[in-house]
Amino acid sequence: MERHEYRDINFWNTLDKTDFSVIASINNQAISVLIDMMRGSRTLEQYAYECNVSVSTLYRSFTGERKRPFQYEQLLSLYNHRDPDCSVGFEHLLAANGMMLTRDIVKAQ
Repeated sequence: MERHEYRDINFWNTLDKTDFSVIASINNQAISVLIDMMRGSRTLEQYAYECNVSVSTLYRSFTGERKRPFQYEQLLSLYNHRDPDCSVGFEHLLAANGMMLTRDIVKAQ
């Protein structure tokens, strides 16, 4: 896979739960910075509502209380509703969430 394919949301939309693995615990600090960048000028509540994600789910990341990774569908929703001026890549969200593409794991071995 070419690196530029990671920038195409259509690539990420074609994946299912067999295409990635959780390899580490969630990095709440990193994911909260990414969420903050993606929400732009919206409040956390507005962003959560637009993404159909619970506000408390997002708050737990900001306070460091989130223990489990986000579900893949939640990450997609957060990414799909990001601020148009945001340059965060989906692969950054995936990594901060402790996930990695299975094909990248195989390549690394």
